[in-house]
Amino acid sequence: MGPGSEKTRCASTIGDRPDRNIRSPSAVRRARLGRNPHGLANAMILPHAIRYNAEAVPWAIAGLALSMGVSDPADAVADLVARLGLPSGLRECGVTEEDLDAVAQTAPSNGNVANNPRPVSEEDARAILAAAY
Repeated sequence: MGPGSEKTRCASTIGDRPDRNIRSPSAVRRARLGRNPHGLANAMILPHAIRYNAEAVPWAIAGLALSMGVSDPADAVADLVARLGLPSGLRECGVTEEDLDAVAQTAPSNGNVANNPRPVSEEDARAILAAAY
């Protein structure tokens, strides 16, 4: 394994943690988010999930920044989304405010969200989704 592949694996592992539990595949399927490709919804939410979790796992965010060679991984992900020509937010994907509410309401009872490094209330989930809107 070359030196770049170790950094990639590390970035992939660390990068997954701040985001993976914010989005809930089962909740996403219940709302309009599920009408969009899973990866697209994740691309819209990931920068905001990284920012949300930064205070709970600053070492992970610092490691992610180091692995990516950037000072702010959330901004770097947002820049990548823009460079790829993806929509800039969930609104552009046809998601409504009501869809955000429906997804946020499921957050407190979702097992994936319970494993998030920072607790996520319904209000927190709604704020993350609103930032991605």
